[in-house]
Amino acid sequence: MLWLGVLLNGLAACSRGPGTGPVEIAWDRDVCEHCRMVISDRAHAAEIRGGPGNRVYRFDDLGCALSWLRERGWDAQAVEIWVADSRHPHDIRWLDARTAHYLPGQTTPMDYGLGAVPGAPPGGLDFAGARRAILERDRSR
Repeated sequence: MLWLGVLLNGLAACSRGPGTGPVEIAWDRDVCEHCRMVISDRAHAAEIRGGPGNRVYRFDDLGCALSWLRERGWDAQAVEIWVADSRHPHDIRWLDARTAHYLPGQTTPMDYGLGAVPGAPPGGLDFAGARRAILERDRSR
């Protein structure tokens, strides 16, 4: 009988949506929350989880995600932010945006030019540096 209870608890847990982490994107169908473009570039997508209901918001570029956060006055530390590993566009690998590093000079959907990678490559920016570069670019527009 104990195994039946364990099984039922496991099934109940599986039936709930995940409360943390990234979710799948319907490529070429989902639209960016910020710029409203269809998300098709698998190397530069981003997601934010937070706010009312711990909802997931999808973006075509890290720049759109961080600009959207700023416009709403949300604290970037109070939400989860995920970015696609730009080195694996055919096999999506999500990285925690705060621990990823960013290579400038990339071709990205909204031309923010930052590609996420794990580790700290030469010439790469940490999350704080990427955020500063994005917000500075927004100010210069």
